[in-house]
Amino acid sequence: MIYKGRYKHKDYDLPIDVLNDGRYLTVSIGDATFKGSEFTDLCYQGNEVISNNEFYSVTKDQRRSLCNCTLELDILQFLCFSGQTEQPIQLRLAAEIGNYTLEKQSIAHEGICLSFDLGKSTLCGKGDTIETAFDQLVKQLPQGYYFKNCYGCLYGDYSIYGNSAFGTMMCFSQLKEHYKNVTNKIEYEILCQEEKDKIAIVQEIELCEKFEVRGVKGAFR
Repeated sequence: MIYKGRYKHKDYDLPIDVLNDGRYLTVSIGDATFKGSEFTDLCYQGNEVISNNEFYSVTKDQRRSLCNCTLELDILQFLCFSGQTEQPIQLRLAAEIGNYTLEKQSIAHEGICLSFDLGKSTLCGKGDTIETAFDQLVKQLPQGYYFKNCYGCLYGDYSIYGNSAFGTMMCFSQLKEHYKNVTNKIEYEILCQEEKDKIAIVQEIELCEKFEVRGVKGAFR
């Protein structure tokens, strides 16, 4: 899947194509290519030594990840109403990647904003993770509407130890009954440990044929 979008860094505003293979994101800025499983993990793919320039800034560690920029992408997603035919929407995702700090040896902050048009209204959700942004969007949806993606799926959940801003959702579609029978945090942790080989890591914006609307039936999340 290729997403069209914009890359913004200081005074530059450039069109970009972001390749998403379901696990990794790949984007080229000028003559440099960056790849990673999430937005703060877009690491330089070349062998040459690179440094900050007019087109991009990179972290000062060995990974040379993109920082101090914003990526704005148009992503095809689907809304459903009470189990009826899905409605395609153009979800606008803006990922803000902050500066790299030498003191903490990490990117100072990260933010994700999701927005789309529904009728005459524009719905918007923001947060430091895509989960938080989706949570805010869900609260604004008319009654009966839901997202048909991994975020909105009954079998999508997160580690009890936390999750990254994007792309670290766990899929329990191979453990449907086990997962639905979980009633508390301890049982959930045991399931995650004992059946870890059957739990896939997915992106919140993915969709597969095993989708089942989450609603109020979710086990742990």
